[in-house]
Amino acid sequence: YYGEGHACNKECATEGADHGAQRAELEGAADWIAYAWRPTVCWTDSQLVYDGIKDLEEGRQKKRKHHIDLWNKINFGYKAKGGKSFFRVKKVKGHRKTRRVRR
Repeated sequence: YYGEGHACNKECATEGADHGAQRAELEGAADWIAYAWRPTVCWTDSQLVYDGIKDLEEGRQKKRKHHIDLWNKINFGYKAKGGKSFFRVKKVKGHRKTRRVRR
């Protein structure tokens, strides 16, 4: 979600056998990395996404057990586009009202 009415907002079904919230969050992160055309910050309420991107920022390679296909996309795109000079991640509270996000 890029903001109300933004052309890059996306809505779709999750791919793969697992259709849970964690996979959906990771798909969003993979798309964010794939579609980024300039240095950008991901504001996420997902601890999984936040920790994963922080691991990349700090050069930690973790062996992932779940959603390996998405982690591979995230790792590849992150490194291909310049890593922490291009991407940053910020943890935010989930389910915020729009007026609170804009502050």
